[in-house]
Amino acid sequence: MFLRKFATPAVFAAVVVAVSACGSSSGSASPAAATEATGSASAAATEAPSASAAASASAAIGGVKSIFFANPLPAYPDWGTADKCFAAETSKLNIKGVTQGPTGLQVNDQFVLDRISQAIAQDYDALMAVPITPPAYDSLFERAKKDGMFIATLNTGDATKNQDFTVGTDYPTQGAQVAANIAKRPGQQNVGIITNQAGGIGDTIINAFKANLPAHVAVVATAFDGADPAKTADVASQMLTAHPDINIVFSWEGTGAAELELRGITKRFGHVTALADVDLTGYPGTVLAVVGDNGAGKSTLIKIVSGVHHPDEGEIRISGRQVVLRSAADARQAGVATVFQDLALVEVLDVSTNMFLGQFPRRGWLIDRKAMDAESRAFLDELKVTISSVRTEIGMLSGGQRQIIAVARAMRTGARIVLLDEPTAALGVRETAHAVGLIRELRDRNHTVICVSHDMNFVFAVADRVQVMRLGQVAGVRDIANTSKEEVIGLITGSLSDRPIEEQL
Repeated sequence: MFLRKFATPAVFAAVVVAVSACGSSSGSASPAAATEATGSASAAATEAPSASAAASASAAIGGVKSIFFANPLPAYPDWGTADKCFAAETSKLNIKGVTQGPTGLQVNDQFVLDRISQAIAQDYDALMAVPITPPAYDSLFERAKKDGMFIATLNTGDATKNQDFTVGTDYPTQGAQVAANIAKRPGQQNVGIITNQAGGIGDTIINAFKANLPAHVAVVATAFDGADPAKTADVASQMLTAHPDINIVFSWEGTGAAELELRGITKRFGHVTALADVDLTGYPGTVLAVVGDNGAGKSTLIKIVSGVHHPDEGEIRISGRQVVLRSAADARQAGVATVFQDLALVEVLDVSTNMFLGQFPRRGWLIDRKAMDAESRAFLDELKVTISSVRTEIGMLSGGQRQIIAVARAMRTGARIVLLDEPTAALGVRETAHAVGLIRELRDRNHTVICVSHDMNFVFAVADRVQVMRLGQVAGVRDIANTSKEEVIGLITGSLSDRPIEEQL
């Protein structure tokens, strides 16, 4: 639905509708509810002025020159996409657009409320928000209105009172829609529900869902995935194993789509089996650390994904599509960038030339050196990388500076998947901290990051998940939040293992 309550600048309406249609409002609903939610966004778009009309009309209605988007969960895939659409739309309309939200995959209402309070103090013209707990937002919205801000809410209907308009179906309606869709199926329907946690929005949807169930639909089990879409598939698998009578899984979060999947990878060098039936999964916006002793197969795994080695068995999937990586060029074309332990930098060439190796900007037949230097400097400044001149030869830099340049080059290529082989091996304490910041920046930009490392402190500082390799096999995969260094070391040494005893012998 699209509810216009007051005269709202058309430019603001255009931005809100663009973000909603981009997937944020429908993406946070279940697949069954998404049909109606997406339809609402589309219907809203027909009522809102076009972007070009909005831009010309904005001055006549007082204008909106700055918008603050209080994103509830930027690390969640759909809301990450919403951020990108917000940036694109505000840039197109030549207005200031700032978006902020909590890092990680846990809802943090207080973080969002604090950022909204700051936005009010900084005199933004308009505010977009998703009131997770509506009563907490009403007083802030009232304050914002008194300061002359325009307010739009996404996906919460009339749960709050002070917004100028809202886009998207409210959560109770979504729950009822899911129930209505499932009710159309003939025969007994046994439903397993997956939500982020007890309470909150998930309960609002699920309670509305349960209140609208006909006699032939029953809720058999409820489980939680901690608001982490990367875990949803595993939670669903466990639920189906425990309750084989379930024939429908209703997931509030939705399953996280893996960017990189390795299945059954085996690699032999003569009579030596370096990798045996190895699986690996990497998700956007997360860091997976691959650890293990020397000879465990970590670097071989990285080289297979980067196209240097070819698996003897198994398959590689990128964005759900099976690929064959015959060379490093194939890997780059598939969206994979690799920073090897030896960095692959040319010491006699300068920083900007190394940043653009193989991708030089051109002006006619000639390399556009001016553009190359300017883009390199701007990119390094954005990442707070301290290099006196981009014309400095790589050979004149410290080992830590070289490592950082190699990581920055991988980021500059825009590759969706970034592989890092021992990124802190030659770094001091200060440079390691900077490398941690760069990797977090990769994660926050929704890249899939796979990082090989021996440094447990580094792994626990930067990774979301850790995969332990031992003797060419996977000894175990753990969420960093739910494990300890002692457990990971036990998996590395073999005192612990997820593999059956007979497979270890």
